[in-house]
Amino acid sequence: MPVAFTSKSFKQDTHEAALHRLAVPSRTSNIQPTSDLQPEASLRLALTWSRHNHNLDLDTRQNLFSNNTSIRFVILAYLFASQESIMSSIHIDRFLAAGCIVIDEAESGISPALWSVPLLHTWHSIDVPASKGKPKYNPSIGPIHVAGSDPPLHPSIQDALLESSILSPFLSLLGSKWVHTTFRVTAELPARGIVRVYILPDDVENRLLPRFDKRLQQLRTRLFQLLDRSSCTWNGHVRSQEVENDGNDKEQSLTGKPQSLLQMFNTLPAPDPKPNQVQDPDRRASMYDLLDNKVSGLKTTLHPFQCRSAAFMAQRESQTEPIPDPRLPKRYVDHLGKTYYVDPIAETIVVDPAYYDSVCGGILAEEMGAGKTLICLALILATKHIPTSVPELYRGADPIVRPKVGSLMDMAAAVVTRSGAPWKDIFGFDSQENDGFQYNSVMNAIQRNPGWYRLPQPVSPRPTRRNTTETRGEMIYLSHTSLIIVPPNLVTHWEQEIEKHTSGLRVLLQTKTLCLPAAEDLREYDIVLFSRSVFDSIHSNQAKNKSSRSRQSNPLASVHFKRCIVDEGHVLGNSTSGGVNSTPKTNIQLVINGLHVDAKWVVTGTPSKGLYGLEHGVRGSLEQNHQVSTDLELKDLKAIGVMATVFLKAQPWANTLGDTQSLGVAGATRDKVLWADYIVKPWPSLDRQDDCLRATLGSLIVRHPKLEIVPFLPSVEERTVYLDGSYQDILSLNLFSMYIIFNSVQSERTDEDYFFHKSQRNHLANLVKNLRQASFFGGQFFCRSDILQAIDRAERFLDEGAVDITAEDDALLRTAIEFGRIAVSNTVKNSAHCFAQVPVFVENFPFGAGEHWSLDSRGGDPVCTMAPLLLRLQERLKPFIKSPKTLDMLSTVGDIAMWGEHDRQKALVPNSNWERYGRTETDSDVQKKNLRVIKSLMGETKPAQEQDSTAGSSASEAAAPLAKTRLISTASAKLSYLVDQIIQHQEAEQILVFYENDNVAYYLAEVLEVLGIQHLIYAKGITSERKNQYLATFTLKPKFRVMLMDISQAAYGLDMKTASRIYFINPVLNPQVGAQAIGRARRISQQKPVTVETLVLRGSIDEVIIRRREEMSPAEQRKCSRGSILDDRPIYNWILNAKILPLPESVDKDDGPAQMAKLAEPQNIFGRATREHPEQDLVMRGLGSEALRAVIARRNFGRDNEVTTSGQFTAVASGSNKRTYQDDDGVIHPATSMEEDGDVHMMDAQQRAEPDSAEDDSSPVTKRPRVRFADTDEN
Repeated sequence: MPVAFTSKSFKQDTHEAALHRLAVPSRTSNIQPTSDLQPEASLRLALTWSRHNHNLDLDTRQNLFSNNTSIRFVILAYLFASQESIMSSIHIDRFLAAGCIVIDEAESGISPALWSVPLLHTWHSIDVPASKGKPKYNPSIGPIHVAGSDPPLHPSIQDALLESSILSPFLSLLGSKWVHTTFRVTAELPARGIVRVYILPDDVENRLLPRFDKRLQQLRTRLFQLLDRSSCTWNGHVRSQEVENDGNDKEQSLTGKPQSLLQMFNTLPAPDPKPNQVQDPDRRASMYDLLDNKVSGLKTTLHPFQCRSAAFMAQRESQTEPIPDPRLPKRYVDHLGKTYYVDPIAETIVVDPAYYDSVCGGILAEEMGAGKTLICLALILATKHIPTSVPELYRGADPIVRPKVGSLMDMAAAVVTRSGAPWKDIFGFDSQENDGFQYNSVMNAIQRNPGWYRLPQPVSPRPTRRNTTETRGEMIYLSHTSLIIVPPNLVTHWEQEIEKHTSGLRVLLQTKTLCLPAAEDLREYDIVLFSRSVFDSIHSNQAKNKSSRSRQSNPLASVHFKRCIVDEGHVLGNSTSGGVNSTPKTNIQLVINGLHVDAKWVVTGTPSKGLYGLEHGVRGSLEQNHQVSTDLELKDLKAIGVMATVFLKAQPWANTLGDTQSLGVAGATRDKVLWADYIVKPWPSLDRQDDCLRATLGSLIVRHPKLEIVPFLPSVEERTVYLDGSYQDILSLNLFSMYIIFNSVQSERTDEDYFFHKSQRNHLANLVKNLRQASFFGGQFFCRSDILQAIDRAERFLDEGAVDITAEDDALLRTAIEFGRIAVSNTVKNSAHCFAQVPVFVENFPFGAGEHWSLDSRGGDPVCTMAPLLLRLQERLKPFIKSPKTLDMLSTVGDIAMWGEHDRQKALVPNSNWERYGRTETDSDVQKKNLRVIKSLMGETKPAQEQDSTAGSSASEAAAPLAKTRLISTASAKLSYLVDQIIQHQEAEQILVFYENDNVAYYLAEVLEVLGIQHLIYAKGITSERKNQYLATFTLKPKFRVMLMDISQAAYGLDMKTASRIYFINPVLNPQVGAQAIGRARRISQQKPVTVETLVLRGSIDEVIIRRREEMSPAEQRKCSRGSILDDRPIYNWILNAKILPLPESVDKDDGPAQMAKLAEPQNIFGRATREHPEQDLVMRGLGSEALRAVIARRNFGRDNEVTTSGQFTAVASGSNKRTYQDDDGVIHPATSMEEDGDVHMMDAQQRAEPDSAEDDSSPVTKRPRVRFADTDEN
C-alpha cells in the first residue's frame, strides 16, 4: 500500500537528526536493511533522497517509492527516524538566547588543570541527565534532548559546574530541559568563564514539554534575574568586574527613571483619530464630520483638539481593535534577534503576546474647562443616526414570526431595524438626504417593526419534575439613545449646554423624580439625562419590586443603549467594597451592570485625586511637581483600577476564571488577572512596572497634554496680595498666641494639659481652625472674663514660682500677660465678642442717633456698629428714604433711637456680659409711646415695594439726613480689601470669592447686603436644587455680581465662565484644590482674562501656608489636605512657637476708628439699590420635590431640541422651542405656550417653594442662623 507523503514529513530541520539515526543501527533496530543494501549505501541513498528529491511533487515521489524496493526501505527508515526526532528532541533554535552568567574559576569547582585545558576555550553544552531534573514529559513521547547545540562537556567538568554555587540551585530546571546552557572560558580573562543560558518559551513545544510546574517557574524567574543580557558578554568578552553584570543592553539602557502616575498622566500621547482604519462607512463618515467641524445639529464650532477628541471617541466606539497584553509591555530581543516578552508576576516567558479587544469607551480626561460636555454632545450628534445592533451572540436566534404574512414594506423595515442600518440618515425628518420628502409610510413601517433581540431564558440550576411551560427570554429593544448620568449640581449645566450648542435632539430629563416611560417609548429619545441621585433610586425601586419582572420595574434594562456617559465619573473609583476586583457596592454601578450598553465613558478632568494637569513654569519645574508619596499614589491606582475593571470591563483586568486562555497557552498565566498584583503591588527589579501602567492608561484615557490646550484657554494672572493687619486683626492673632504661651509654659510642655500633647489632638485641630478664621477676623473669640481668668492664673504661676522655668519662658509669659491686659480693656474687641460680628465704623450717622445703634454705646462720630444693625436700620427707614419731613418727625420723637436700642439688644449673643459696660435700655413707657407714633406714620406711607426706586439709585436720591451716612472702615483688613475690590470691579466683571469658613462668608455677605451688591452664597449645606438655582442665576442674571463659594464645592465640574475675577480669602495649601477652583472660571468659552488673587495677612498662619505651598512636594500637600495642616512639621512648629506680635505704636488703645482697616473710598449706606428677597430673582423658582427645571429665555436655535421632563411640571422659555412634559402616569403632553416677556416662566401648579432655613427673613438682624465657631477650651 503506498505511503502518503506530506511536506511535514520532510521538514528541513529534521533531516540532520534523521540521517544521523540511520547511520546508527541501534536507533533503527525496528527496521532491518535488505541484503543488497548496506548501511553505508543506505546513508548515501537517504542523503541523496533528502537533498535532491525533497522538492519533488507528490506524484513523482509516490511513483518513485512504489517502483523501488530499496528506496522504499530507506524512506521508511528515514520517516521513522524523522518522526522519532520530532517526538523526542527540541532543536536549540527553538530556545531563546537570553543571557549569560559569569563564573569565576574559584567558584566553578573545576580543578585548575582542567580549567586550563584549551578545549574549554570553545563552547560546549551542559547536558544535564534527566534523572537529576526529574522533568515531566508527555507520557506518549518520553524523554527529550536538545538537538543542534554545541558538543557536550567532559562529564567530570560538567559535574563540577553543576555542583557549583552558581548552577546547583537550578539543577532541576536544567534537567527538566526548560533551560539549556553552554560553557566556555574567556580569552581576555582566563580566570573567568561564561555560561550561556537558553530559555524555552512557554508558548513553544508544549506538546513535548508541558510547563505547569510552579516551582520550576519560580526557579526560571530567579535565573532570569541573574542574567547579564549584554551582547559583549554573550560574545565571550568580559572586560572588567564593573561591566560584566550590568544586565542591560542598549535597548534596556534607554528606559530612564521610573515615572510617577502623575507624570504618566501628563505625558500621555494626544488622541490621533484614524478614520481610514474604521471599516463601517457610516461611522467613518461621522469621524470625518467631527474632524471637519461639519456635524449636523451642532451650533458651536469646535476647537481642533475638541474635534480630535470627539473623533477619537467615535473610533473607540466603532471598533474594538486588538491591543497587546498590557502585562507584557516591554519587548525583549535575544542575542539571535528573536523577540520575546516576560510576565514577572505570572512568571511566564513567551514569544507571541496575547491580544485583547480594546475597551469600547474609556475615560475622557481633558483638562478642566476644555469643553468635555461639548465634546460629548458633538459625539452624540455625529452618531445620532447610527443605532445599536444585535450582539453577535444573539444574531439569528429569534427569527420574526408573524401571525400572518407581512407586507413587503414591513418585512423590509424589520430587516433594516434589526440589522442596525442607519435609517434615520435617509428617512428621518431632519435628514439632509431626503430631498425634502417625508417618507411617512416608511417611518410608520419602521415604527411598527422596531429592532430587537431576545435574551436566552435562564436555565434552572436544579432539574424539576413539574410540568413547566416554555417561556421566552426578555425582549431587548435596539435604540439610538445615549444615557447620561450627572451629579445633581450639574443638571442645569448640562441642560444649558444642550440648549446652547445643539438642535434636533430628543431629550428626556430624569432630574427630579423617577418617572420612566415604557421601553418602546424610551428607545425613541436621543438622550436620557439622569441626575445621579435619581439614577441611584432605580436600584432601591428594584429592591422593593423583586417579585416583578425587571422589564416592568426598570424599563432601562429592556433597551440596548448606544452609550452610557457618567459625568464626574471619578466617583466610580470608590464603588467597590473589597478592592479592585470586588463586586460593586454603589447603586449607580449596580444599575449600570444590569443594562445593555455598547460604549461606556467616564468624563472627568481628574480620574483620581492625585491626577491633574501641569504646565512648565507653574510653581516650580515639572520634575519637582512629580514627587509623589507611594501610599497616596497607591490610592489613586486603586481608584483607576476600579473604573477600569468594574465599570469599563477592560481586559485582561476584568477577566474572570475561565474567561480566556491568556497567551493561548493553558497554564501560562492566570485566567483571573488581579489589578492589584500588576499595578498596585511593586514588581521585581527586572522589569518596569510603569510600562504596564502606561500601556493600560494609554488604552483607556482620551486626553491632550495641557500644553496643547493652554493656547485655547483664557490667560490667568495669579498674584498673592499681602495685607497689613489692622490693630484689631493683630489683637485677635495675639490672643491665640497668648493662650498658646500660657498653656505651654504652665504645662511645662509635657502633661496632658499641653495643647500639643497627643491626647489633645482634636482640641488643637479646633484651635488651628479658629486660628485660620482669625486671619480674616477673630474678634469674636475669647470673652473678656475668660481672658481675665487666664491672666490671673499666669500671674499666680509666676508669683508662686513652684516650677522652674527658663529665662526665655519667663519673658514670653510676661509679654503675654502684658498684652492680655491691653486686650481685656479694648472696647471694640469686647463688643465684637458680645455680638459675634465684625465691627464697622460709620460716619455721619442719621440724626446723631449713633450711640443707640453702636456696639459700645458711645456717641460722637464715627460710630462703631455692625452690618446686621445697619441692615435693620435700612429696612426701618426704607419707607421714608425720600421723605425728609417724615424723617425729621422720626428723629424728633426718638423713634430711631428706640429702634436702635431694641435691635441692638436683640442682636446680643445670649449670656454675653455686654451690660457690664454697655448702656441700659430706654424707658418702657417711652418705647410704647414712640411705637404708636411710628405705626401712624407707617400707615400713611407706601411700602418700599411700591416705591419707584431703581437698581441704579444713588445717594443723592436719599433724603438729606441720610445722604452723607457712609461706611468708612471695618475691623478686618481682608474684609475692607474685598469690599474695595468688589465695588471697583463689579460693574465690568462678575466675581467669585472662595472661602473656607461659613462665618467668613456671612460676614462678607452682610456687608455686601448693606451696600446693595447682589450676591449668592454657594455653601455645602444647601440642597442640590438650590445649588442649581444659584448656578443658573449667576450665569443668566447679570444683576448678580458676586458668588461666595465654599472651596470644598469648587471641584465638581461647575461651569462659571461668566466670572473673570477670583479671590481666595485664605491661601489653599493643596495647589490641585486651588486649580480646581480657578477652573470654574477658566473655561474655554471664557471671553475675558481671568484674574486670581490670594489674600495673605502678614504675621498670620497665612504666611507660613503660602511659603510652605511653594516648598512642599505634591505628596506632602495632598497628605495635609487629606489630613490636617498639623501633619506638616514646619506649620506645626510655627503654631508651637507662637509669638506676640507688636501692636502698632501709632495707634492709641482707646482710639477705635484708628484700630480699623479703612476702605479706599467711603461707601454710602442709603440710597443704594434695594436688595429684594433672593427668591424673587432666582432663575429656577420651583424647588418642590416635583419641580423640574429652568430654561434660558429668548434664544434662537434653528431647529430646536425637543425636551421631555418627568413629573408634573415643565419649564417653557420664550421662542419656538418645542417642549413636552410627562405626567406620573407616563402620558406625554404638549406644553402650553406662554407670553414672551423675555424672562423665564414656570408652569407651576403649586406655590413657590419655601426658602431654605438659611434665608428666613423674620428678622433682618438674625435672618441667617448664626454660624458658631469651632469651640476651644478657652471659649
